[in-house]
Amino acid sequence: MKQLDPRAYQITVLAALLGVGLTQLRFEVTLVQVAVTFAAALATQVIGARLAGLRDVGLSSALISSLSLCLLLRTSALPEDLWRDACAALPFLAPHFRSRILLGAQIVYGVLAVCFAAVNYGVLPVMATVNAPDQTSAWAYGWDEVADAVKRLKSDNDVGFVGATDYALASPLAFALHDRDVTSVSPHRDGYDDWFDPEAHRGQTAIIVADYWRQLDAAFAAQFRSVEVARRLDVTRFGKVLDHYTIYIGRGFSPATQPGN
Repeated sequence: MKQLDPRAYQITVLAALLGVGLTQLRFEVTLVQVAVTFAAALATQVIGARLAGLRDVGLSSALISSLSLCLLLRTSALPEDLWRDACAALPFLAPHFRSRILLGAQIVYGVLAVCFAAVNYGVLPVMATVNAPDQTSAWAYGWDEVADAVKRLKSDNDVGFVGATDYALASPLAFALHDRDVTSVSPHRDGYDDWFDPEAHRGQTAIIVADYWRQLDAAFAAQFRSVEVARRLDVTRFGKVLDHYTIYIGRGFSPATQPGN
């Protein structure tokens, strides 16, 4: 009995993950990025196989690389991201050509990729040197500054809970504050909806952190008796503005009735 190629299982699982991510989890990747990544990987696989004199083109391997990169490279659809996605697909295909030169190039690429990541997430987002930084890179910076501002506001106000306008902001804010009770107040459903009980906080004052990409939802703001801007904060590195944060104080929280209640 002929065994099923395990790569078919990989392709099925990765394709399912990407489909769920695009349709249900709001992955920040566009269909254009997906198409560019697939085109670059498949074309490189075909051309490389022909140049290497291989009978088997090996499109399954290229598909796995393409799907994996689409899951990894989830940033905005800026034009500069498109060539990055295309270039990222190329080195992963080198081992399939069994060429020492290509394998060496892949090792060099890996070292450069590690250096790029270290600089991008630890020193300054690389795109900030030529354009506005992407949100994923920008969110790696400034949380100590935001946390300090939130702590000062908490010391001056009787605060019942702290929230952020998206899970991508709530998680690093909670880590910076050492406070696991920080919640997400996104209008979209996320895991925080299972952990946060709005009724338990009725009548309380809240501190809400928003930023340039994830602004305060008007429907959530309407659940407070009053909402005011308490602090505006720009996160900068080497003179480059990476993100704009706005910290709100909402008083008299009155949660809206949930459907089915």
